[in-house]
Amino acid sequence: MAKYKATCNFLIESTDQNFDEGTVYELTTSEAEEINHKTSLAFGEEWLELVSDSETVAQKVASE
Repeated sequence: MAKYKATCNFLIESTDQNFDEGTVYELTTSEAEEINHKTSLAFGEEWLELVSDSETVAQKVASE
C-alpha cells in the first residue's frame, strides 16, 4: 500500500469511490496506476499523486 493525494474531486463510478481534493488515500500501486491511466486517457491528467509517508491518511471505507 502507498499513499496518494487527490489533485481534484472525483468519483470512480464503477467502484463508488469518492476522492476529495487534497485528501491522502491509502491505495495499492496497481489501483492508483489504473485510476491515473484512465484519467490520463480521458482528461490528459493524472488525478492521484504519490506523497510521503508523513501525510495524514484518510481511511478507505469498504462498502459491503
